[in-house]
Amino acid sequence: MIQEEREKLVKKEQLKLNKIFKEALSEDDYKRAESLLENASFMRAALTELREEIMIRGYVETYKNGNNQEGTKDSSYLRSYNNLLKSYNSTLKILLSMAPVAKAEVKDDGFDSF
Repeated sequence: MIQEEREKLVKKEQLKLNKIFKEALSEDDYKRAESLLENASFMRAALTELREEIMIRGYVETYKNGNNQEGTKDSSYLRSYNNLLKSYNSTLKILLSMAPVAKAEVKDDGFDSF
């Protein structure tokens, strides 16, 4: 992926997340969340790029250490993807915890009065 495509993808994700969280958060919370939103946008774009590389190169790669040691291991793209996915999920969890929880209205079904 070229730099221009990468920047476009980050910007697109940032616009999407900004729209969602600007509506969900108070103005003060939104200001506190801006850097998290920027990081989440970058991570989402990087995850997309890493996933493309994994699809092209595969999940495993071969290695050779010295004369007698060789085999396969998780690809470095896959390891990077998994680590970044954990960070992305943690960031989203923090952002979602900042949003107010909508309380569902509980309708009385008459069971308690039975």
